[in-house]
Amino acid sequence: MTKPLLVTMGDPAGIGGEILLKAVLDPQLNTAGQPLIAVDDPARLQQLADELAIPVAVIALEPGDDVPSIPAAGSGDEAQDKPVLYVWPLPMPVAAKLGEPSVNHAPAITASIDRATAAVLTGAAAALVTNPIAKDVLLQAGFRYPGHTEYLGHLAQSAVHDAGGTLFTHRAGDRAHTHRQCAPDLTPRFNY
Repeated sequence: MTKPLLVTMGDPAGIGGEILLKAVLDPQLNTAGQPLIAVDDPARLQQLADELAIPVAVIALEPGDDVPSIPAAGSGDEAQDKPVLYVWPLPMPVAAKLGEPSVNHAPAITASIDRATAAVLTGAAAALVTNPIAKDVLLQAGFRYPGHTEYLGHLAQSAVHDAGGTLFTHRAGDRAHTHRQCAPDLTPRFNY
């Protein structure tokens, strides 16, 4: 099985979901043959796709602690008339209104990052891509890190030696991304 690329939720009241849904439509998106899986609430993403008229079918995969498998082509789970975004469901629903960040979102935001990072560190996923977070919201909820880079460093610090993989951060402009050394180049040019 080809290891997936996992995309974290980011702040559910922010732009991350829209960027992800539009990226799935973009023929320039190059995942080097690796499946793309969002770590998110599938109902939230489908509602967002519907509200923004983005023609993407959001398909929930098996919930649980392990990275789920993507159904084989022809299994009936895929929508024939539009692109598909597979979602590894978070253990909690996420109700968010765009443009209205809330401290109530903090557990889901960090759960998405934690789950994706653990999957990369254990070798179950090839890489993770982070959507933007609302740092002030997380700090109000007791988050101890200034942002993704520091939090991912903390998560990797204790686990990286056990996993045998290499997790490191890479700055692309003013954004930080974390990935395994074997991750493909994920730098398509989007104009959203």
